[in-house]
Amino acid sequence: MSDPNVPPPPGEPPFQPGGGAPPPPPPGQPPMQPPMQPPAQPPMQPPAAPPPAQPPMQPPAAPPPAQPPGGYAPPPAQPPGGFAPPPAQPYQSAPMTGGQALAEPWKRIVSLVIDAIVLWIVSIPIYLIVGGAFSSGVNSSFGFRPLLAGLIVNILYFLYYALMIGMRGQTIGGIVLSIKVIGSSGAAVTQEQGYKRAAVHLLNIIPCLGPLAFLVLLIWGLIALFTQERRQTPWDQFADTLVVDA
Repeated sequence: MSDPNVPPPPGEPPFQPGGGAPPPPPPGQPPMQPPMQPPAQPPMQPPAAPPPAQPPMQPPAAPPPAQPPGGYAPPPAQPPGGFAPPPAQPYQSAPMTGGQALAEPWKRIVSLVIDAIVLWIVSIPIYLIVGGAFSSGVNSSFGFRPLLAGLIVNILYFLYYALMIGMRGQTIGGIVLSIKVIGSSGAAVTQEQGYKRAAVHLLNIIPCLGPLAFLVLLIWGLIALFTQERRQTPWDQFADTLVVDA
């Protein structure tokens, strides 16, 4: 008999009480399988990176203004009364010629008055001496001597304006008011232009009609200072000259 406490050798069935072999498994049952091993676990993956931060939400854009039917922009708002305001006009300075500003009308008028005062002061002795103002009698008042004095005075006026303008482009009045005469092209005035410009004073030599024609041209010239674009008087147009700030 074998000791039941001694394990059987390998390959032999264990000892069963009674000495019999272990009963075979019942028909229809599969043989005992070894215990199933758990499936291998896949290696752990590192956690996925978090998604990038999203920019803050922007407020929705304002819808475009509604367009009127037809696709045309609405007309600009009209001021009360239905009248559109006039367009803004840029500031305009004094007219320029050759880079120099034309003399203002009031300067030319004051210059003319100053010259007239100077010439009258010079003319008084001529009328007193040559014209015979101290002589008595009708012949002295309406005879040859007053006509001679008037002729001398008007020639004096002509030479004064012709020489002063032709030589330096300024009379005494022009020097005081800082204005001068130049050619219409911007060049310096010539002596010939000075004679042409002063010829208006020779009209007073013609009896009767001469002084009237001189007065008409003087009024015409004053109007032209304010209405003519280049402020040219009739004697300026005849001599082709302009008067500018010195």
